[in-house]
Amino acid sequence: AYKRMSYLGNKWKGKEPIDTLAHLIKSNTKTMNFFFVEKILPTHIENNKNKSIGISGEREAYLERIEESNVWLNKVIDTITKHDSDSLIVLISDHGGYVGLESAEDVYLKNEDPKLVNSIFSSLLAIKWTNNNAPEFDDKFKTNVNLFRILFSHLSEDRSYLNHLEDDSSYQIIEQDTLTGVYKLINSAGLTVFEKRIN
Repeated sequence: AYKRMSYLGNKWKGKEPIDTLAHLIKSNTKTMNFFFVEKILPTHIENNKNKSIGISGEREAYLERIEESNVWLNKVIDTITKHDSDSLIVLISDHGGYVGLESAEDVYLKNEDPKLVNSIFSSLLAIKWTNNNAPEFDDKFKTNVNLFRILFSHLSEDRSYLNHLEDDSSYQIIEQDTLTGVYKLINSAGLTVFEKRIN
């Protein structure tokens, strides 16, 4: 029930969300459970160009946040596996860190440099499958767009979800240096392109 869900820290079972996660895992041992834990870290580079510390400065700051993220991830993974060694753990980001750009504002500029385009779209994904046993269709992952179809196929043992995989292309709104519109920047083969989407 929604009334049992805490979106703020007033119901934490300790000083950190990890303490609450440990409490929830220990108190729900007789049912199958899904826990969503969000940590807005490492974040991407600075949003605003006027606050940017430059391409190299933003890169260094991002790498420092990666180190901080790794410490936090180790704590979370250790907590989960300590209380549920058979757990399925998904680590995922929604997009890349934009490293190589001066600020996140540059995402909206025309860009055909494969390294920079991949820095924008290459989201991080790692899965610890139950009993470290990845399904044979684990190779279907190219992007995150099909994550839940593949996970649900595995968990439900129903391959029909795999019949409805979405295209693995990546799109971005481009507002400068070309006609404003939605452009495909990575195609389903993983190649950098610059194709205006026609509605």
